[in-house]
Amino acid sequence: TKLQIERGKKELLALKGMDRTMLEKLSRAGIINATLLLSADAAKVAAETGIMAHVVQEFQKAIRKKRDNAVIQI
Repeated sequence: TKLQIERGKKELLALKGMDRTMLEKLSRAGIINATLLLSADAAKVAAETGIMAHVVQEFQKAIRKKRDNAVIQI
């Protein structure tokens, strides 16, 4: 849905170093949220988007760190 896409964009833009150009490239490659980026192969993403693999890996590392540090509130 549109709401999910917007939420995904916000997740990705919250990553340090992510800009709208990268976001558009990722979106064209089918990556619309942090979960999809995290599960993607960095080399494949690099080949499809032109974003260097080490940059993709840094984003994945940041996502993992955010999720590991997330506090679940009940």
